[in-house]
Parts: sequence; structure tokens; C-alpha cells
Amino acid sequence: MWVKPQQVGLSNALWSSEQVNPYFVLQIRKSETGGLTSKVLGTLDNVLDSKPYLYRILLSISLSEEASFCISYGKSREEINADWIWLTRNLIPVLEIIEDPHDTIDFACAKIESLLAQHSPQEANKAAVKFQLSSEKFHKLFCLSEEDKLVNYYSCSVWHGNFPKQGWLYLSLRHISFHSYFLGKTVQHCVPWTEIVGIEKISGGFKILTRSERLTFLFFFNLDETLHLVQELSKMAVKSLLNGVEDKNDYYKFDEELQTTDKNYVKEYIDAKFQSESYCRRFSLPLWERLDGFVNCNLWFPYTKSDVPGRLYCSPFYLCFISKVDTRCKVIIPMYEIAVVEKVDSSMCPDALHITAKNK
Repeated sequence: MWVKPQQVGLSNALWSSEQVNPYFVLQIRKSETGGLTSKVLGTLDNVLDSKPYLYRILLSISLSEEASFCISYGKSREEINADWIWLTRNLIPVLEIIEDPHDTIDFACAKIESLLAQHSPQEANKAAVKFQLSSEKFHKLFCLSEEDKLVNYYSCSVWHGNFPKQGWLYLSLRHISFHSYFLGKTVQHCVPWTEIVGIEKISGGFKILTRSERLTFLFFFNLDETLHLVQELSKMAVKSLLNGVEDKNDYYKFDEELQTTDKNYVKEYIDAKFQSESYCRRFSLPLWERLDGFVNCNLWFPYTKSDVPGRLYCSPFYLCFISKVDTRCKVIIPMYEIAVVEKVDSSMCPDALHITAKNK
């Protein structure tokens, strides 16, 4: 993958050179070469979730660190070899004609920037790229199918033996998984949602219970968000099995929309679906109704001639309101019953709306 040329300070600090010619150097990260350095770098990568590339190519005219520029990164040997072969066949013959080393560097950098502009006309969203790398790492670590989409991942610890092990919790459509790497020692757990018989919140974390083991997860930055997502994914598994899915490994397929959702936005889809289902249950609406949005507001209550604070919900076929005290006021208006929606022109209520229903 071509990148904008950027000067590197210590070209050999964390990298080992594999192929060298008078103009370019192909290097592999020392975390892949074995030994103590590999274990230390692997531990740092796991704790910091840095997800570094394993290969890179430097433009290094005289092999001096001051004249080294990184021009390509690769996650696999095949990817980096493709860029190396292109440089050997297309760029080196031109560079051999240029005598001045400074002109050689300027020309090579300009050519790489031109390639980058052709292949990447717009800068990718950094969060999406980071999530994509995490998804690829997750599937590689646990040898899972690409259909088992990663929903989200969180930094945490799992209680292992007598000590907690720091690592990453991965939540996917089919499994809850954990991976920790510390100084060459790996701790991994991968549990299908369908095997979980209980989820218990504890101080600073939660436990999951299966028929054969008990796992304790601790030290979350946002425990409530993580636990909520764990509970929702577990409920989805149970619900789909109750809907008659024969193969428990294919339970997610009952939801066709989830199956076709972009893997970078699975969590957003699940959150939106949870809100829609809660909305339908609260107002006893058809389960296929989708919530478009809600806003906090006040409803004028003519019987007491006062405002009732609450929340207004809007979906394709219904407009609903519920007061903060549920037993006091609940309003459900089908959209086909609404005749007029107009803004109230009043200095007392500058942001008020007046809704008129048919035959009312």
C-alpha cells in the first residue's frame, strides 16, 4: 500500500532488512522475527492496540538514515512484494539515469505521490480503517469465518488463574472472544453466544456462565456500554433460535438486513434495532415499526392547563408521546390521522408545534 513519503529517523530500530538495492530497502518488523525483541514488541502491540504493518519499503539512496523515506506498507508478504516488484521494474530503470542523489529523491517521492493520488483519491476514514484492521486481526486470531462479523472490541482484563490478564474483548455476531499476549504467553477464550447460560454484572466488570466454565471480565473504560452490547447479542442468539433456526451456528441469518449490513456499522445497526424494539414494546406497536428519532419536549395538557414534560417519538407510521411519569400521559397518533402540522407563532412558545388530527 503506497503512502505519502515520510522521512524516518531510525530506519533499523524496530525493523530488519530483507532485500536491499541501491535505491530501496524492504524491511520486516522485528515482532515477526522471533526472540526477546519479538516478544516485547508483541506485548506492546497487544496492550496498545497499535495494529502495526508487518512490512515496509524505504527509499534510501545511500542507506543513510537521514536520506530514508517510507513509501509503502504491507500487511502481508504478497502485498509488499507486489509494490517491490513494481519499483524494480518501473522506477529503478529511470532512477539509474539520474546522477544527482537529491534529484533522485525528489523524482522518486513525486512518483510515489502520483501513484498514491491515483489509487487513493480521497483519504479513508481513520476510524473505519482502524476497525477494519481490528476485524482482520480478530478473524486471524480465532480462525473464524468472515461471516462472523465483528461488532465491537474493548480493552479489558480476564481473570486467569490468580491474576488478571490484560487484553482485548471481541464481540462478534456468533462469539464473545478474548485475546491476551504478554511476553510470549497467550491467553485466549472464544465462546459461542448460544453456549452462554447466564450473564452477571459485578463490581468493575461482569461474568459469563456456560455449562463448562465461568469467565470474569474486569477493568472496562465503559462498562455499561459493553455489558449492554453483550446482553443484546446474547438475546439475539436466543431469539433467533426460538424463531426456528435449525443450525445454531447460522442463527444470525434469520435477520437478512443484519446479514447485508456493512461490517463497519454492525454495532450501529444493533443499537438502532434495540431502540426500535424498545419503542414498539413501550407503545404496543407492530414489531416491524422502525424508530426514526426522538426529542425531549413538553405536551400541553388541556385538562390541567399545564405542560407535561416527556419525550416525542417519530416513526414512519406513528407519532408517539410519553410523559416522564409513564402512568400520567401516553399519546399514540397514526400518521394517516394527522391532517395538519404547523408551527405556533407565539412569543411565549417560540418552538411549539400544533398538530391537528382528522375529524378532531
